[in-house]
Amino acid sequence: MARLPVFLCFLLLALVGSSSAAPSCPTVKTQLAPCHSYVEGNLKADPSEACCSGLKDILELVKTKEDGVALCNCIKTTVIDDHDIPSRIAELPKKCGLPYTIPPIDKNFDCNKISLN
Repeated sequence: MARLPVFLCFLLLALVGSSSAAPSCPTVKTQLAPCHSYVEGNLKADPSEACCSGLKDILELVKTKEDGVALCNCIKTTVIDDHDIPSRIAELPKKCGLPYTIPPIDKNFDCNKISLN
């Protein structure tokens, strides 16, 4: 009989652990790696298909404000460097034909101000 409560606890933990969450920063960095040439101002007119696919996969994981804040902080720490690229990041969803909005995030942007549309 004591095994049933232990089993139920493990089952509950597995279910909670499997719920969607914001992508981890390493995942963000990997998925957005194809976007670097566009974001850094490459003269290429549009982001690559790989960039748009990675961006779509990441943005689909953002379900809550907390997810948005986490993604924003990942972008600040893994994507943005000394380049002046906030407006290029904000353009990505539109350029990729995605129904999402990303603010022009720079290293001073307050990610707690993110709102989900």
